[in-house]
Amino acid sequence: MKPIIGITTFNEHKDQRNYNSVDYNYINSVTLAGGVPVLLPIINSKEDIKEYLNNIDGLIFSGGEDILPAIYEENPINELRAISTERDFFEIELFKLAYDMDKPILGICRGIQLINVASGGTLYQDIYVQRENTLGHSPTKIEINSLYHFIDIEKGSKLFDIFNEDKIMVNSFHHQSIKNVSHEFRITARSYDGIIEAIEAKDKKFVIGVQWHPEALVVNYPEFIKLFKEFINAAKR
Repeated sequence: MKPIIGITTFNEHKDQRNYNSVDYNYINSVTLAGGVPVLLPIINSKEDIKEYLNNIDGLIFSGGEDILPAIYEENPINELRAISTERDFFEIELFKLAYDMDKPILGICRGIQLINVASGGTLYQDIYVQRENTLGHSPTKIEINSLYHFIDIEKGSKLFDIFNEDKIMVNSFHHQSIKNVSHEFRITARSYDGIIEAIEAKDKKFVIGVQWHPEALVVNYPEFIKLFKEFINAAKR
């Protein structure tokens, strides 16, 4: 049996309608890695969230909007962009329940930030105004499936075991990042300017967050499918 992988979605408003959507790259990556992707619409019922988790083997927190700063006890700064409080509170509840159940979890871009905030950590609301010497992390004229900057990976981490490299290139499309990491997690990768690029849970079988978008790289750079395959293998167990 292939493992069932839940993928979170974002609110999309168009044509006077409200949709829950996700980039097809997430679906493709799960399929290529041997899983069966299932999209998770945003809901409010805790009991229904539990039903989601009873019927999936692993969980991907996808990219998207900024996270409401009030959740980590800050007021918004001027550079805060689009938020979805409905999605924030849904995903925080989803994460906490999945984490307690020791479900394999992969957080991507917003997903790593959501995981950190849900576990008690904080964020830079905008890395360009709140950090000194920040390099480029949110290009406007480059395809999402293009490599963009280097990161250093900590030896002895799950991420190092997956890539068997302590330095790789990744893509990058974000203006927020982790500031204070949750005590539940360890930092496993940074960019050259010190931005936290990956974290993993200290005491869970597979809970990893990455700040870049590996789902957009798997076709042009097949080495990135290894992250999804390891996640799928954890979901099989």
